[in-house]
Amino acid sequence: MPHSAPSRLAIDDAAWTNRWSRRAGVEKAVLALGLLGVSLSVSTATGALLIMTVTGLFACLGARVPLRTWLVACSAPWVFIAIGLLGIVVTLDSGPTAIARFGPLAVTEHSLQQGISTGSRSTAAASALMLLATTTPIPRILNGIGRVPGLSVLADIAAAVYRLIFELLDAQARIRASQTARLGYTTPATARASLGLLASAVMRRAWTRARRLDVGLRGRGVDGQGFDCRQAPTRTQPVDTRFVVGSVAVVTCCAVAIHQLSWLS
Repeated sequence: MPHSAPSRLAIDDAAWTNRWSRRAGVEKAVLALGLLGVSLSVSTATGALLIMTVTGLFACLGARVPLRTWLVACSAPWVFIAIGLLGIVVTLDSGPTAIARFGPLAVTEHSLQQGISTGSRSTAAASALMLLATTTPIPRILNGIGRVPGLSVLADIAAAVYRLIFELLDAQARIRASQTARLGYTTPATARASLGLLASAVMRRAWTRARRLDVGLRGRGVDGQGFDCRQAPTRTQPVDTRFVVGSVAVVTCCAVAIHQLSWLS
């Protein structure tokens, strides 16, 4: 059986290969975290659409992140947001203010407004974070976090988890390739059995690797001196002042536009 290629994630590939990957992390942090701060004031769907449009344009046209990768990356948090909104929009209110009823459950005007406000703020914030995640490799983000006093231990643990993810993906790929070579997915019955064995093997591997990582971190004293999870990252470019100034201008314009939209609504 030929050796399988290392497992890869589309969002991780985009972070390493996009046009902004070698830009200084400070530049992208100013833009993405600035838009994240503006997202906290979003209360309407129009404001959320503005932030999502701006982040999408910067990611796909500015950094040249593939459109499919961008949409898939953003859809993951949006699914969790949609599930969480059910608990806000659907209530047990039995009063006359309900605009829709489903047996003992109801949707009121107040709960609907709360859901729109929370959903708009959450989707806008998720898009801003995805802009940083798809344009900046995780090791560089963790190196930046590790420089913040008090957060070096957090960065060290996050780096260990990042490395563990790819080890588990590689293990899953090797086990599945072996099962496929043995005709483990030829019928529905054998496919179910193979999937069960695959899940069991990966979970055992995850437990074993997690314990080894814990022992390793304890042996090191978890001193916060992070380690590279991939090959040593290439040197980033010097901070581009024009990019930072432009990012601040974009964030300011978005903040003013959202304030005006909130006032009009």
